[in-house]
Amino acid sequence: MHKHIIPAWLKWLPIKDDMNKAKAVLDQLCSMVLCAGDDVVTEETANRIIHLLRHFKETIPTTILASAQALLLPQQEMELESILSPDHQEDVTFQLVQ
Repeated sequence: MHKHIIPAWLKWLPIKDDMNKAKAVLDQLCSMVLCAGDDVVTEETANRIIHLLRHFKETIPTTILASAQALLLPQQEMELESILSPDHQEDVTFQLVQ
């Protein structure tokens, strides 16, 4: 079921008209991905998520990004930094760390 929902859901992101709805939708999406793991994350989905993360890095204030990044485990933080680096390839193998 998730294999069809998440790619379709990502096509509608980012939600711009309603910030409360956007926060709720992104929270639900993250929960689904974490529960389903590697079974739902296709290469296309991973690349779209990376694109969104790079967009967030450019548009969200540094203080907010830093507070969100502080919630990550050290391995997650290193992987995120690697993904967001300008030298990183677009096609990646996306691995969830729980």
